[in-house]
Amino acid sequence: MRAMAGVKRTQPPAVVITYGYSWDHRPDLKLLVVDLMCSGDGDIPLYLRVADGNELDKAVFAQLITAVITIGSDVDLWNDIDLL
Repeated sequence: MRAMAGVKRTQPPAVVITYGYSWDHRPDLKLLVVDLMCSGDGDIPLYLRVADGNELDKAVFAQLITAVITIGSDVDLWNDIDLL
C-alpha cells in the first residue's frame, strides 16, 4: 500500500498492559481488554478495539454500542446484516 502524499498519519494511543480484575481470580497476571462485537450469528465481526487492562466493561459498554451504531449507520450496515 502506497502512502498518500501530504497525509499525516497519527498513531493511536498505546494500550497499557497492567494488573486488573481477572475473571480467573489471578492477581499475578497482567491484563489487556479486547472488545469484539459480531453479527447475531457470529459470522461477521463488526467492531474490534483493544483497551487498557484495568478498564471496566460496565464503564465503556454503552460508549461501544453507540460507536458501533454510528459506524453502521454511516455505511448503511444495519440493512444488510441480521444482528439478532
